[in-house]
Amino acid sequence: MNQAEEHFNRGRILSVKGLYQEAIAEYKKALQIDPDYSQGRTNLGLIYWLKGLGKSKDNTKVNGKSRTCRLPKRVWGPRN
Repeated sequence: MNQAEEHFNRGRILSVKGLYQEAIAEYKKALQIDPDYSQGRTNLGLIYWLKGLGKSKDNTKVNGKSRTCRLPKRVWGPRN
């Protein structure tokens, strides 16, 4: 398991416990390590959507680049 996956797994555990802010921080760490980590981006977008944060113009900064967190059309399924 690489570092991005470790942060992703911590984020999943925290989000199940309802600790969304802590989960967001873990997903962001995973995306800083691997900006193309689609599961991390999906779960981060899902938390923003669940918490109503997706309505704002708040973007996630990853490696100095602004990336909008969007809920994909297909949330559940195999990792691409």
